Formats: sequence, C-alpha cells, structure tokens
Amino acid sequence: MESLKDKIDFTTKYLVVELFEKIIRIRKFIKTAYEEDKRESDRELYKLYNQALSFISSEISDFCKVIVKNSDEGEIFDNMLFIDEKYKSVIKIHEDLKNISSIKILPEIKSFLSELDSEEEKLNKFNLILTDNYSFKERNLGKKILKDLNDKYQKTPNINNTHTFILPKIEFSNPLNWSILVHEYGHLVLENESDSFISKFESQGDKLNSSDKQLVRQWVEELYCDVFAAKHLGPAYLVSFLSINLLNSFDCSHFSNSHPSAYLRAENIKSFLRKYDADFSSSSTITNYGKLLNEAMLNIGKTCNKILNQLPSSQPKINETNILRTFREYISEKNLMNLNTSYSNENIKSIELLLEKLKKGLPIGTIRKPLEAKLIKDLDKDSDSISLDDINNWKNASIERPTTHWEILNTGWIYKIEHIKTSNLFFSDFDSNIQEKLDEYAEHIDKLDDILLHSISSSQIIKSIEK
Repeated sequence: MESLKDKIDFTTKYLVVELFEKIIRIRKFIKTAYEEDKRESDRELYKLYNQALSFISSEISDFCKVIVKNSDEGEIFDNMLFIDEKYKSVIKIHEDLKNISSIKILPEIKSFLSELDSEEEKLNKFNLILTDNYSFKERNLGKKILKDLNDKYQKTPNINNTHTFILPKIEFSNPLNWSILVHEYGHLVLENESDSFISKFESQGDKLNSSDKQLVRQWVEELYCDVFAAKHLGPAYLVSFLSINLLNSFDCSHFSNSHPSAYLRAENIKSFLRKYDADFSSSSTITNYGKLLNEAMLNIGKTCNKILNQLPSSQPKINETNILRTFREYISEKNLMNLNTSYSNENIKSIELLLEKLKKGLPIGTIRKPLEAKLIKDLDKDSDSISLDDINNWKNASIERPTTHWEILNTGWIYKIEHIKTSNLFFSDFDSNIQEKLDEYAEHIDKLDDILLHSISSSQIIKSIEK
C-alpha cells in the first residue's frame, strides 16, 4: 500500500512546511521583542498578530487535508498558487512588524560572516539591520547618506563608507537562511568584471545600447554573487535560494533591471555546483543523505519548470539564456570562482558523521574523523614495537577540528529535509488543534536553531584560538 509520505508530492509538502515555519518565526520574533522590552503595547500586538496568524494557519491546515485526499500530480500548479497566495499574506504581516520593537542582533551572525574573509579591518566595518521587508540586501549606507547630503549642501561632509547587511526580522535566529547573506557579502569582495563581460557578450553579436549595458552589468554582478555564495556554501545556498523563491513561485520567471529571474539564477548556481562535482549528485561522491538533498533540489526544479510552462511568457529585450551561456563561458575562460573538487568530496564524507551528531542533539562545531583501518590495527602492537610516529598518528586522529560553515549548513539542511520528508505532522490527525501542531514544530525548530547557532559560534572560537 502506498504510504502517506510517498503519496504527497514532496515539493508541495516541503513548501507547505516552510510556510508554517515562516508563521512560527513571526511568532518567535514578536515574543522575543516583548520579552526584551516588556512593553505592554507589544503584548497586545502579539495577541493581535497571533489571531491573524492562527487564521492563516487554519486555512493552510484545511489545504493539507485536500492534498492528502487528492494528490494528483496535475494539481501541483494549483497547489503552488495556493502556497503563493498564503505566502504573500504571511509576508504582509511581516511588513507590519514595523509596529513592534526590534530586537538585539545575535552575535553569531557576525561570526557566520567572519569566515568569509580574513581581512579583520573590513569585517569590523559592516553593520547588521533587521528589516520589516522580507528581503536580504547589502547597502553602503555611508555612501547613500553622503549622496543625500551632497544633494542639499555644497560642502562635502566626511563620512566613512559603512556597509550594512539587511536581514528579514523573522530570520534573526535561522542560520540556514543566513546563506543568502553570503551572496550579499559577495557584492563587497568581488572585483568588477562587468565591462570585460559586456565586451565578450557584444563580440558574439549581441550589441547593447547604454541602458542595456547597465542592465547586463547589474545582472552579471548578481550572477557573480550567486556563484560566490555557492563556492563558499555549496548546495546549502541553492536550497535556501530555492526555498525562499519558490514560496513566491509565480515571481520565479520575473526579471527586473537589477536582477535576472530567480529561475535563471538557480540554473546558474546548479550549473556551477555540477561543474565542480559539488551538487551531491556524482556517483563518486553520492551518499544516502546526498541522494535525499539532490532529490529535493530536483523536485523543486521540476516544479519550477511546470510553473514556468504554464505562465504567460515575458521575455526581456535581452535574451536571458544568451547571458547565462556567455557568463558560464566567461568565468571558465577567466578561471574565476574555482572550487576545489577534493575539498568538496572530503566534506561530503564528513557530513554523514556530522549528521549522526545532529540527530543525537549534539552541536556540530567540531568533527573527528573515524580511525583508519591501519591505525586500528596498530592498536594491537606490542609496546616495544610502538614508534613515535604511531603515537603521533593516534594523537592526531583523536583531535577534533573545527567544522566549516559549508559543513554546518549542508548538514543542517539535509537534517531538515529528511525530517520534513519523514514527518507527517501537518498531514495527518486533522482532528488535532493546528496550534498544538505549530507549537510542537516550533519546539523542533528552536532546538535545531540553537544547535546550529552554538556550532557556528564554537567553530569560529576554535579557529580564532588556532590563529
């Protein structure tokens, strides 16, 4: 007999649970804000927002009943439409968080970003802001303030360039989606290659006027930053990117003057990871957990294709496909953004070990490789035949090294995806109160957040000590 978890389309199930998680995280933010300030007005607003969120939760729960009874693959488009509508409702409530006192920035966010660059001076010159809009951005606020003042005053003030990372309020304690900040960090560190790229693009017959050049310049920078994030975080960045964009799936094919479509960007990220055997799909590196993550990415991509095929076509003046093809050729010719394949393979093997720790509720900020067969055999040696090399080998094998954010986030995502795949909390026992289910899942989310935050912090502390 077909099991419930096999009957429901996984992409739909995954995104429904993501939608519930967004609701849980809004509740968590409001509760945290009230606990920090103890303002009575926040307490009343907390009740008001909870009423709105309870209404949306009930509607999503009713939707879960429907897809359990009728999980025909042909209904995927309608499912995505429902998810898209409810997501917009949740994001509207997120925008209304401007009425709530903000909260303290977690120190782990700076620890997370500090792994990207060793230039301490640069790291000390960025700020973090929580925003009511559900968006991840990087802004040079010093430059913006200077421009605003120059428009009003003839005398130029002395204002430092201060880069600011902007994080949605509800993601303040969710390291899995901090991966998007790595893309934003890319805007700080990447060299400007856009003029050289435009020359190559035009050499292939696509002549550009001044406005088109500006559009391509913006798009190329975004594609670069996506590759920068994928280089540092691997599939974890792709899964986070897809999860966020597919909740708002009917915008996946939309482009703007500043950004290519999410669909084009996802193809770019997948292509980069696949080129360096870092997408968990290679037969030489595949693991059971790798299959799980890869299946999730393939299902999400498949759904995106179905949505795009049913949407009215809207092509930009410039062909997106040509830009992506030329971009791939360009970074290959220039030898830009190379990933070390052996690094990728080594970390994929370590993720299985980290996943076992995470399942036991243990932090994953450090890892110790299992003893090699030769070392185990050497343990049986007579004391007289033990050499200094043997002792050093055993010593090195017993030392735990700090894990990378690449390892922490990919392990976290695989753990999360596996839990969603096997759990039917929101897709069974519909007589139970949906709020009780949300509370149960919130407890699971809080535990995962806490472990990942502790892991990021401890790994960074150990690296600092080792320096």
